[in-house]
Amino acid sequence: MTNIFEIKKEYIDLMNEVINNEGEFTPELLEKLEINEKDLKDKAINYAYVIKNIEYENEIIDIENNRLKELKARNNIKITNLKKTVKKSMEIYNIDKIDSPILKLSLRKSESVNITDESKIPHNLIKTTISTLPDKNAIKAALKSGSTINGAEIVTNINLQIK
Repeated sequence: MTNIFEIKKEYIDLMNEVINNEGEFTPELLEKLEINEKDLKDKAINYAYVIKNIEYENEIIDIENNRLKELKARNNIKITNLKKTVKKSMEIYNIDKIDSPILKLSLRKSESVNITDESKIPHNLIKTTISTLPDKNAIKAALKSGSTINGAEIVTNINLQIK
């Protein structure tokens, strides 16, 4: 069984034969061209079926990707809610650390900058992108070094850590 590339080569060879015969089509050449053309049409149709099947598979993959993205988003919401529940329970019972043979849960302090009024942040602490945003890293460093910045404060957070 020949593939589509072999059919193309056969066609080129036949055309070269016609050129070598000074453009004359012998009955044998005409018959070979007909067989070659029929082969090409059959192969092209078969290729088209394969292409359609692959396109259909891609549609199914797209649908499955969307389903999995939605599932991941729902799982992330569950994770966030479960972490909040464990964190709140540990805070209520004033427990900072829970150890098990497999997992270790601990509450740790972290700091983040809470922008209370963006319009009061000094211009040199504003990061310019497509939209303007306060540069929280620069603001945090300035606040930690003792500077007073209107419109910003350091907030201490408690985060649940699972290792």
